[in-house]
Amino acid sequence: MPRALTGRRVPRARRLARVVIRSSVVLAFFAATAGAPTESHTASASTGTSPTTGAARSAASRPPAVRDPDRDPFYRWRGRLDRVRPGTVLRSRMVDLALLNTLPMPYPVEQLLYRTTGELGQPRVAVTTIIQPLVPRADRLVSYQAPYNGLGGHCAPSFTLRGGEPTADFLDAFLISSYLLGGYTVVVPDYLTTRYGYTAGHESAHATLDGIRAAQNQLGLSRSATRVAMVGYSGGAIASSYAAELAPTYASGLTIVATAAGGFPANLMRAYRYADGEASWSGAIPTSLAGLANAFQVDLAPYLTPKGRRDMATVAGECLDARKPHTSLRQMFKGAGDPYALPIVRRLVGPMAMGRRGTPDHPMLLAVGNADGRGDGVMLVDDARALAREYCRRGVPVTFREYPGLEHLSASAPFELETRLFVLARLEGLPGYTDCDA
Repeated sequence: MPRALTGRRVPRARRLARVVIRSSVVLAFFAATAGAPTESHTASASTGTSPTTGAARSAASRPPAVRDPDRDPFYRWRGRLDRVRPGTVLRSRMVDLALLNTLPMPYPVEQLLYRTTGELGQPRVAVTTIIQPLVPRADRLVSYQAPYNGLGGHCAPSFTLRGGEPTADFLDAFLISSYLLGGYTVVVPDYLTTRYGYTAGHESAHATLDGIRAAQNQLGLSRSATRVAMVGYSGGAIASSYAAELAPTYASGLTIVATAAGGFPANLMRAYRYADGEASWSGAIPTSLAGLANAFQVDLAPYLTPKGRRDMATVAGECLDARKPHTSLRQMFKGAGDPYALPIVRRLVGPMAMGRRGTPDHPMLLAVGNADGRGDGVMLVDDARALAREYCRRGVPVTFREYPGLEHLSASAPFELETRLFVLARLEGLPGYTDCDA
């Protein structure tokens, strides 16, 4: 049995050393670019918005007010979509990038509204943000699925990357900048679509793959000649890993050379049971259920207890707070017995298990923390390892990592370090290491 697939552990000292190196490089880059003027971009006429210029930024270097996506007409499409091919660009606009809400960046940034496909096969629209380095390499592209989890537009990266949310993730800024420094164009999709299908794996996969196709269409990139890597942690790993499985059938023209997914639920039902009633992560359950109800177009109200309705009201329109509300499925749903056996729960959560709808055709890096001997507090190690073994059995080159002693949030740091090395090697055509043969 391969060593990594039976629990290969990455030495902590090596992990910390890499964190220091990576942080130093990117912080130096931030220091060099923080005072750089931003380019003046003009919004698409179809949005009805005004140009955003560097001069419009305040003396305090804060970006101008950015309209919430739920109130921004750019995100809405009223035309018919049934005859529009997935990945088709419907609308575009140039915007300014303001990582961490206060840090203007000098890169050309374009946002696209594009057609994608929902969980049930229905037409959907989503927005992706294309960030190009100052000297881009036309044949390399990184699709970065940010770990955004929520039920409102203010959670989406197309909003936070423009400075629309003061709590935009610092790690996102690090990672995106590191890829840009390498000359790689970065595509950041709102993979939950404008309907906010949080944890709906297939819908998120479609939006990820169609975001890549839309970016290639807009930039005039060749499908066959452009090497693509997909990266995601937590919610972004759901989108990335399901996209890897569906790509050979849903988007066969793309040349995907690597996918890195960390902190992902290989089996969502089992992840629910693991987090159910726990103080740290049970709040993710109602947010996930609401996202799945959005994706499957189901009204959950008739099935919920008063506690369940209060829980759903707490998370409605909000970004994920894993600790709120503290809940369990038994408290949320009507009826006696095992709530996980309820038909409505099985209908929504049951399909979210990886390995059932497809097989990746490129190298995979899979990783998860292990804080308690079972998992990282919300994702189970055994499920991730079992998926890695199954991929190996199917002939997929897999690198599997377990990070001992690290819970879900802290495990993202070593994962992202390994991801950068893994992705850059694949993008440059270097032979990949696989734990399947260890």
